[in-house]
Amino acid sequence: MVEGLHTSADKRTLKKVLDLALAHKETPKIRGGALTPEFANYVEQLVRFATGEDRYWDEPASLLARAIEAWKAAEKRKRGTPSVSFRLHKGADWRETRLVLEIATDDMPFIVDSVTSALADAGKPLSFFVNAVVNVTRDGKGFRVAEGEGKTVAESMVHAEMDPPVEEGEIAILEAEIRGVLADVATSVSDYEAMRARMKAAFEQLERAKPKGVDKETLAESVEFLKKLWENKFTFLGMRRYKFSAKGAKQSFVRDDDGDLGILRDSDRRILKTTFSDEGELSSSVAAFMESNEPLIITKANTRSTVHRRVHMDYIGVKTYDDAGKVTGEERFVGLLTADMYNRPASDIPILRIKEKKAVEAAGFRAGGHNSKALVHILETFPRDEMFQSDVATLCETALGILRLYKRPRTKLFLRRDRFDRFISALVYVPRDRFSSAVREQIGETLAKAFDGYIAAFNPYFGEAALVRVHFIVAIAPGAPAGPGIAELTRRMREITRNWSDGLLDAMREAHEGASPLGLFKRWEYAFDAAYRERLSPAEALDDIAIIEGMGDSKLALRAFRRPGGKASEINIKLYCRNDPYRLSDLFPPIEHLGLNVVQESGFEIRPGQGDSLFFIQDFLTEDRSGRAIDASGVKKLLEETLGAVIDGRTEDDRFNALVVCAGLNWREAWYLRAVAKYLMQAGIPFSQSYIEETLSKHPEISRALIAVFHARFNPAGPAKKEARAKELETAVARVKTLLEAVQSLDEDRIIRRYLNLILSSVRTNYYQRAADGGCKPYISFKIVSASIDDLPEPRPYREIFMSGPKVDGVHLRFGAVARGGLRWSDRREDYRTEVLGLVKAQRVKNAVIVPTGSKGGFYPKHLPAGGDRNAIFEEGRAAYMLFIRSLLDITDNIVGGKTIAPASVVRWDEEDPYLVVAADKGTATFSDTANGISAEYNFWLGDAFASGGSAGYDHKVMGITARGAWEAVKRHFREIGKDIQKTPFTVAGVGDMSGDVFGNGMLLSEEIRLVAAFDHRDIFIDPNPDAAKSFAERTRMFALPRSSWADYDRKLISKGGGVFSRSAKSIPLSAEMKALLEISADAATPQEIMKAILKLPVELFWLGGIGTYFKAPFEENSRVGDRANDAIRITSDEMRMQVVGEGANLGLTQAGRIAFALKGGRLNTDAIDNSAGVDSSDHEVNIKILLSGAIENGELKAASRNALLKKMTEDVAQHVLAHNYDQTRALSLMQVTAAQDIDAYARFMSALEYEGRLDRVVEGLPDDKAVAARKTQGQGLTRPELAVLLAYAKMHIYETLLETKAPDDPSLARELISYFPDETHKFVKAIEGHRLKREIIATRVSNEIVDTCGATFVNQLMEVSGASIADISLSYESARRILDLKNFGAAVDGLDSKAPAALQTDLYNTAVDLLAEQVNKIVSDVEASNALAKRGVAGLVEQYKEPIQALKKALPEILPPSAAQSLQTRIAFWKGRGAPASIADQAALMPALEFAFDIVNLSRETKWGSGAIGGLFFAVGHRFQIEPARAAAKTSMPEGHFDRLAVRRLIDELSQRQGALTKSVAAFAKTEPKGAAKNWLDPMFADWRAKHCVAVERYEKFAAELDIGAGMSVGKLSLLSTKLADLVERTGGK
Repeated sequence: MVEGLHTSADKRTLKKVLDLALAHKETPKIRGGALTPEFANYVEQLVRFATGEDRYWDEPASLLARAIEAWKAAEKRKRGTPSVSFRLHKGADWRETRLVLEIATDDMPFIVDSVTSALADAGKPLSFFVNAVVNVTRDGKGFRVAEGEGKTVAESMVHAEMDPPVEEGEIAILEAEIRGVLADVATSVSDYEAMRARMKAAFEQLERAKPKGVDKETLAESVEFLKKLWENKFTFLGMRRYKFSAKGAKQSFVRDDDGDLGILRDSDRRILKTTFSDEGELSSSVAAFMESNEPLIITKANTRSTVHRRVHMDYIGVKTYDDAGKVTGEERFVGLLTADMYNRPASDIPILRIKEKKAVEAAGFRAGGHNSKALVHILETFPRDEMFQSDVATLCETALGILRLYKRPRTKLFLRRDRFDRFISALVYVPRDRFSSAVREQIGETLAKAFDGYIAAFNPYFGEAALVRVHFIVAIAPGAPAGPGIAELTRRMREITRNWSDGLLDAMREAHEGASPLGLFKRWEYAFDAAYRERLSPAEALDDIAIIEGMGDSKLALRAFRRPGGKASEINIKLYCRNDPYRLSDLFPPIEHLGLNVVQESGFEIRPGQGDSLFFIQDFLTEDRSGRAIDASGVKKLLEETLGAVIDGRTEDDRFNALVVCAGLNWREAWYLRAVAKYLMQAGIPFSQSYIEETLSKHPEISRALIAVFHARFNPAGPAKKEARAKELETAVARVKTLLEAVQSLDEDRIIRRYLNLILSSVRTNYYQRAADGGCKPYISFKIVSASIDDLPEPRPYREIFMSGPKVDGVHLRFGAVARGGLRWSDRREDYRTEVLGLVKAQRVKNAVIVPTGSKGGFYPKHLPAGGDRNAIFEEGRAAYMLFIRSLLDITDNIVGGKTIAPASVVRWDEEDPYLVVAADKGTATFSDTANGISAEYNFWLGDAFASGGSAGYDHKVMGITARGAWEAVKRHFREIGKDIQKTPFTVAGVGDMSGDVFGNGMLLSEEIRLVAAFDHRDIFIDPNPDAAKSFAERTRMFALPRSSWADYDRKLISKGGGVFSRSAKSIPLSAEMKALLEISADAATPQEIMKAILKLPVELFWLGGIGTYFKAPFEENSRVGDRANDAIRITSDEMRMQVVGEGANLGLTQAGRIAFALKGGRLNTDAIDNSAGVDSSDHEVNIKILLSGAIENGELKAASRNALLKKMTEDVAQHVLAHNYDQTRALSLMQVTAAQDIDAYARFMSALEYEGRLDRVVEGLPDDKAVAARKTQGQGLTRPELAVLLAYAKMHIYETLLETKAPDDPSLARELISYFPDETHKFVKAIEGHRLKREIIATRVSNEIVDTCGATFVNQLMEVSGASIADISLSYESARRILDLKNFGAAVDGLDSKAPAALQTDLYNTAVDLLAEQVNKIVSDVEASNALAKRGVAGLVEQYKEPIQALKKALPEILPPSAAQSLQTRIAFWKGRGAPASIADQAALMPALEFAFDIVNLSRETKWGSGAIGGLFFAVGHRFQIEPARAAAKTSMPEGHFDRLAVRRLIDELSQRQGALTKSVAAFAKTEPKGAAKNWLDPMFADWRAKHCVAVERYEKFAAELDIGAGMSVGKLSLLSTKLADLVERTGGK
């Protein structure tokens, strides 16, 4: 049994294995169930001695399995015959498959190391190995039996595991090898003692014999040496005996077969290749030995040992002598000298000690002197095998040569040819500082070539001296050449080992006319590493030294060049790096992107001086990818600058840089072409970047020509006069077009033409500007006239600025000269322009309520830190934002001292353009101060008005303005369905959390909110049955808590079954209450399933306050929505069950989704309507700041007071903004009421906008003519979302058109300018008057007022009817509303919110709108009114009409005819009956009667009658001559066709004109205005007038009776009636 185990762990493992073995069915056991002692012994040794490296090797079960398999494999074995077997053990997968070797053999020495050496030599490293020696009893057949039943023998059991075979037949080869090894081991072991006995006999016969010619000392040393071997200093493996005789020239050397022992029993084994010649004669070398006076020979056998160690065996040949001292033969021993014979000093080893002694004596040095000691040291460290084999003379000569080397180290060669002509022994000494593996390889190759052999072995020895010794064994064939001689070989060696510094010194001297500069060589002598010296010449090093010396403190320098003899398509690139080299993985792509292939790469370490500084040279041999010749001198500087810019991160790394090499562009020109490509791809060009790169590289001449066009257009150094510049540009463009004729590919032609198109569509660029340090700016920006770009997706902006740089790309789209909108941090690298374009469409609609039109910007940071924390990502994004802002301001005009100034180094091809305002958006909410800081840096005229919402501005979240604005829309929706949500509880679900601006503020706008569910990007909140008061208080607390999340919600305040759940959870358990709320039957659901259920909740309000698009139309695909993150939870409009949607956030629904929801009865507007308060507030801030800056400049305000004033006006600004939200949503409600009946008007309006290129129905999701017809058939009008779009387009149309006219300059409109600003600013009269955007503000106010009051189609309809211009209509409208003075009426109706039915308010509004619209029509149609407006403006027209009309208004109840007066009372009762207060009912009832107010005032002025009197007459005429009934009948039965309706409208106007003419006829008859009330004089006056014109009157009355007006009025009837009235007017003397 083995002794105690190594560790307690081994003990534990053994116990586990034995326990398993006892329970295992296949383990050998004795009676009683115990394991057989032999197997238990084997298991114990297995546990103790096994080594392995797979993960299971030491597991008890694994160990037992191995033991069982090994035991089975050796079940039967005959004594003396080894059992060898291989098997494949298959693991769980192929990686665990192993080849297993099982050996069982008689125990003997050398088994383990012989077997492992054989496996190692076969290239089979072991993954598991164990050898155990077990006493096993076997019967005669070889089977194991119990002790006493057979013969017991110690067996060595080897279990080895290794990688599976890789070649067919490998196992068979391995098995044969192992069996051969075991056979050799067995043979050598069995004959071991016999061989030792023969050795003893050999040295004993030497002692007895008196060999001729052998001195006593040599003989004694030989005997002592052999005795050492006999005393176990030699591992005997085999021996042979030869008999020798010589008779004259004839020699006999015969093998005695009976003398073979050990492995040499195999007659095929040879010790020497050259014992006999090919003819069978004794070789000369063997014969020479036999005839020599050497009693023995020590050398190496030809073959390697298979036993113990896999090395060439040592051959000891001992001569035998007869009594006369004559040689009679040789005893040849082969085996292995023990380590002791190599490790002991030579002076302790017989033969060697005498050689050492004689060599030292032959040298003649003084005993104990320095030289003597040095020589002894040399001999002691001399290669031992070489010392054994060398004679004293050779040894002495070699040692003395080595000694001389130590005194003057240099390269030296010592050769010795094997006496049997099998190899050359070469000792090469090389100065340590000149030695390297490459030097060693070159020397070896030189030696092998010189002797037509090969290097069989080499052994370097370093020692402590300045020399390195390498002992080469050059295997040669018998008769190999003698070689070129030692002198020549030594010269060759010295050439190989010539110190590279020698060449460097020579090169320096040559470069400096024979004298190296002081200290330069010393600094650089040892600077270059061995690899550099091996590969590069000293001459090239001079260039590298010059570059490194010139680097100063720079960390990088580059050099492009072509080595002498290099191919024309090749160019070398070197990088000189201080301290650290660049990773090759970072360098290969930029080099390849230059259009080059890396053929070879080398890296060198350089340490000049004392090694304090460190440089790395990275050397690349490259060639042009297409095999084109490279103009090395021409592109040298360009290539160096480009690669440096890429490495420094100053430009991007892609194949545009190939244009530097193939087209000779510089890196910034390549950058510009890259930027153009990026824009074109963002703009939808159907080609990839790689194809564009390939195209430009394929046509380098065209690429150069395109850059020439760019420089001709924009280089500030070009001609100052536009005419000369235009001529240069024309020539450059013509060059491109000429070159294009040779381009055969249509796609390539398209790409190049798009480049040319974009360059010519660009109007500004910052390309030529420089940073403060004189370097290039880290981005290129250019301004584009979008309308000129070919194939640009609609809608096309007015202008856009595109910027691109290594750190950020971005685009800013503007739809007008005065535009504003947010800048967003986009995460859509491939299509951020598409994202921005989609947003700016909504922004335009949203901005219809404010002064600027829509703009939007987006930037994509390219280098956000991977795995960085939020702060690091934030800062990188902020840095990208700053670059984006600078890129915009770089090419934007400034205003200085009232004058517009162009940016420096910018050639402008457009008009002055100083207005640039930005705002926050996704990801940039906190960046306003940053933007304003850059504005200040640029001294931009807008100052901190440049970016609204900064620290000295209006914080949207603090104001809650966006949410408050959207809440106005929500309140209106609920008012119109009869619910006051400020007083009545209502259920809400939504998207967002209480830390967010819109969601947080929104959920605090009513204490009646019952928020049942919400989610944001982190958590899901569910409160199935919330307590309104408690939840409101908790939401208030959370809103005030910085950076709160739903996770901060007090769970105790959540109703039963609710909770807060993380979106990262795999599954969320559902309570009974949650199941009921969400209508999910399962006990658990994923977060996605729950969020989807929340979107489907039948709540009263769904409040969108977070980012994302959650609703779409059924026909829309998720992939088209543009919000991949929410594809999994998005629902369709069919699944939406809420009553109202409040869009506090942008893009919560697709427009198609909104329309579909509205068509099925859902209530919502659009995000542009609902959340417009944010942009409205920001616009007010910007314009107020511009105003205050003007006030500061002209002394109306102190600068120090500005910020306090801004703060003071916060709520005033909010009220201004909220009024717009109120008005816009009211306008939508008014439009919605008549949407079905007005559908034709909307269709014509859309067509008109399309005709003018202002509208794309597809882009805006508006119905085409076919869809409009279908709606009309179904009695449906446009939905609120559609009306919202048209509301905005109507405003934009009016606004843009007004700015092109003088209408905003009407002095009376100054009050609109003043009203725009808070009351606190009205004292800054000069600043208001001088406001730079006063025209825009006025145009905005007027357009909003018109459309919010009269609807989107009002102006278009009026233009159709009257042919008037938008400017005339707008001024007429402004006049009419001032004349009619309906402001108080509107305010009173607004005051009925939640006090009277919303439908009542809507009808009251529409009544006033009808009156206002009619009076505007009167003004634009009436020549006198139009003339007055044209000559005297709004103020003149108001002066002319206001007082008379107000007087008429007061007189109306008294002057109306009885039937009309009765109708008035009916209308008053109607309004009161619906809940209108008396004052409102009275005003509303009067409004239809005021339809002819302008007609009456005109008549008053013409007749000189008072407006009351002439009004009474006018109404009387209308009733007496059936004009009023006819008019009313015509209005109630309007025809379907548009032109028929126009005809009816025109005829109705004619009737009014005829009515006026008859009124004048009657008044003329009366001559003067009667006194008293009209009712007292009307009848008599009419009787007298009728009597005078009775024939004409009777004829008309007869016709009117026959016309049957009560039956309705067709166009024909109206036309006839108008004709008859005209006839009556003429016959009664009227005009």
